[in-house]
Amino acid sequence: MASAGNASVAVTSAAGSIVDGYFFSAGLGAEPFAAACFGIGAVGMCMTGGFALAMMVDDSVLAPVLSQPSLPFPISKRHRRDLGISATDLEVVRERASAGVELLGLRFTGDIACPPERFARLRQELGDAFVGVEIDSSPGNPHGIRKRAHSVLTEDLVDEPGHPTRDALDQVLGFLRAKLLAPAA
Repeated sequence: MASAGNASVAVTSAAGSIVDGYFFSAGLGAEPFAAACFGIGAVGMCMTGGFALAMMVDDSVLAPVLSQPSLPFPISKRHRRDLGISATDLEVVRERASAGVELLGLRFTGDIACPPERFARLRQELGDAFVGVEIDSSPGNPHGIRKRAHSVLTEDLVDEPGHPTRDALDQVLGFLRAKLLAPAA
């Protein structure tokens, strides 16, 4: 967990914790981040993508980001819609979403590990509180994104202005900034 002031950002991946404080300092702005933060932002990726959803049961989590949440593995129709949390926890998440906490979700349209049914279920359960970003990875897409693209913020990120993966990264950083930084006085 990276921390500045009384705010934290947790970033997870299948490989474990990959927090890089410089990434967040550079992305959020080091001075205001250290001086005026509150709450916790959680970015889960791949097999830990749903962890940010589960972390919403804690009131201090104000900025959950689900990047290609892949668990439970989509091996059946039921699993494709499964959010990987208990009914009790889902009810708490619904309550927090109704109270104004938003979630940001990222996926590629052709990602078989993070099926569209999962994002449809998040929209069904959370309504407008779930902001889903689905990047076109269909054959012949205008940005040349491979059909089997999976890792929006890492392996498949193209760090060029105007590229949809860079736009998604900028949206994540903006989301964290908006939810975790106190408004300027």
